[in-house]
Amino acid sequence: MRRHSIFLRTGLATFLILASATAAFAEDFALQVGPPTAGNAQPAKTSLFVVRPGGCADPAAARITGTAEGIVDGVRRSVPLTLVALPTPGVYAVPRDWNNAGAWIVSLVGTCAGKTAGAIVSIGPRETYRRESVRLLGHRATPAEIDDSLKAVAEGR
Repeated sequence: MRRHSIFLRTGLATFLILASATAAFAEDFALQVGPPTAGNAQPAKTSLFVVRPGGCADPAAARITGTAEGIVDGVRRSVPLTLVALPTPGVYAVPRDWNNAGAWIVSLVGTCAGKTAGAIVSIGPRETYRRESVRLLGHRATPAEIDDSLKAVAEGR
């Protein structure tokens, strides 16, 4: 009986370890957006914010692109961004590559191992990163999501 109890406890412990390891490896792919200081490198310090892939087994293989979407004098604008790769694999600084006039958001799209994630970052009037301005998505932002976010920024929400 004692031998059976030891095997049972060992089997249960092994199951719990494997279950928690599986959950850790099954983390969904998502973009993670943070303040410039999180980039921990000089190019990040002059950027609006930094972005990196989360839940990606090989961050260096992830691809992240961005577009600034704005309304300037009532006219819709779209500016492709050149993200700056930082020394940490998969981490990018997002500089301001557009003019100061108008209302703006940044739409980010990331891919890793066949999975896609997105983020919309509202750019406030002081052009600073605000955690509450980030909308993380489990997919590429739709035109409607971009338009809604841009409208909210233009209205000061």
